[in-house]
Amino acid sequence: MDLSSICEILQATQLTDGEARQKAEKMLDKAAEDTPDLLVAALAKALDSAEVAENLRQEAAVILRQLVTGLTSRESVWENLEANTKRGLCGQVLKSVEADSSKAVRRSAGQIVTAIAAEIAEDFGQLQKEWPEVLPALSAYVTPGREISTRVVALEVLKDLVAVIGDGLLAQGQMCISMLATQLGDQSAEVRSCGAQLVLHMIELLATDTIEPLGEVLKTVVLVIQNLANQGEEAELKDVLETLISATEDEADFFHSSGVLKDMAETLLKICNAGPQAFDDSGIRHSAMEAIMNLAVNLSEEISEPEGHPLLEMLIGLNLQWMTEVEEDVDVWTKEGKDDDD
Repeated sequence: MDLSSICEILQATQLTDGEARQKAEKMLDKAAEDTPDLLVAALAKALDSAEVAENLRQEAAVILRQLVTGLTSRESVWENLEANTKRGLCGQVLKSVEADSSKAVRRSAGQIVTAIAAEIAEDFGQLQKEWPEVLPALSAYVTPGREISTRVVALEVLKDLVAVIGDGLLAQGQMCISMLATQLGDQSAEVRSCGAQLVLHMIELLATDTIEPLGEVLKTVVLVIQNLANQGEEAELKDVLETLISATEDEADFFHSSGVLKDMAETLLKICNAGPQAFDDSGIRHSAMEAIMNLAVNLSEEISEPEGHPLLEMLIGLNLQWMTEVEEDVDVWTKEGKDDDD
């Protein structure tokens, strides 16, 4: 299958004409079943070609990920691919993460990296054995001096692979901690956000006795949250808070034992107390509230001690404040309804 043929099929999958789109999808299904190596090679070539439009490269990446992971209507072809096809795809997706001109295509290529890694390995050591190029590449991609979009995608891949490689990463000791600290201290809000999400995801998923070294950088995560809020980086802040919700739900004790509970709680309280006009995205305050309530509920014994009473009092006051906001909103909604009726 040459480049022009696969591009015609990719173009057809995006048509509004249902019949033409279904025909293209059936062609892909047949190729996946009969000649998976040729299909994967053609899609990888489309992904690699600067002559192919961005939307078609993006579609090629999406289909490649589906071929690796499988769909309800199409089984994964990974195990049926020849070794040369696998190597070619592995090399291409790393190349696309590093150098594609489109951030969206880089992110989709990163998702293929995650899919392949999850398919071939159950832990850090196995991934090093089965795909020796991937971890050194990701390590290189997150270093300062690389394009921001490359660093962001590489950090997203590491985050998505925490369940597979997290223990092995932390086993690298100070090398891993230094890498995380570098991301958290970067000038780019996107990089700092992704670094914080990586740390919090590791806290959420890895065993309690494994994550102790992360206490060294958790204080910096608090600073990242503060800076993102102060600088109005709402999208990046929201992503960190969403990850924080999961971490505080599963590992609230770690925030206490690592000595950041007071600073984290005060930071979240400040976001919650900022008022409904402080952020364009109201979900930011809601996410901060959910995270701090997770800490309060899961650390109820610690907070019930005398040293925890100031936090408890602030939480009660915050909830009363929010109830007042809801009452005011109801008044507004009621008035608007009456105005509409009039």
